Amino acid sequence: MQVLADILWAFASLSESYNSLILQNSLIPFLLRQLNSSSSRILAPALRTLGNIISGLNGRADVILKEDPNVLKQLFTLVSHEKIEVRKEACRVISKIASGRSTQVEMIIENLEYVQLLIKTALSDALEVKREAAMVFTNAMDRASQSQMIRIAEIGVLDFLWRLREQGEEELMKIGLNGIERFLSFGRMIAHKEGSENKYLVKLEEDGLIAALERLQTFDDKEMQELVFKIMKYTL
Repeated sequence: MQVLADILWAFASLSESYNSLILQNSLIPFLLRQLNSSSSRILAPALRTLGNIISGLNGRADVILKEDPNVLKQLFTLVSHEKIEVRKEACRVISKIASGRSTQVEMIIENLEYVQLLIKTALSDALEVKREAAMVFTNAMDRASQSQMIRIAEIGVLDFLWRLREQGEEELMKIGLNGIERFLSFGRMIAHKEGSENKYLVKLEEDGLIAALERLQTFDDKEMQELVFKIMKYTL
């Protein structure tokens, strides 16, 4: 098993720069088979390599999903794995899939069990796992269609992003604020089209947006302050 683990970590290292070679050598089926392993020593490097492949080449999530249509279900099973490293890497792969095509976004947001598991993970797991789980939603928002953005809000993601400010971890708070700003931008666009109010701003103001932003202004982090300022502008 150690030899296989070493080989997989070598692939993980190579895939950071040479993932086209890994694809040309048809190693994706081999990597996907490793997801059936019961050992975290095998799972972690296999997941890392898959995540690198998806990161490196646009549309490569399609290759993986076509090779194994059940891989997303398998990845979400690994989100509940006993080992932190496996949970983190599984969330990272899902996050990369979410940053692909809108059809891939759809596969995630239309399964409420997936959404609820990610939200639970992002609120209760170790920080490194929380970060990757939260990024699934912000990446999905980057690729989502208008109808998908509305759906993402409806399934509780807006509320979840708002709750991240309570985590006390600046990195998570910034992910949450980034997501909130995107919702407010989207809401303003819809409001202009329909001649209505920004319903996301209205909801957040009812939930104490102004007071929360005033508290967040006290943080010394420059990026945090810039995010707070950007969000504040929507309230003016």
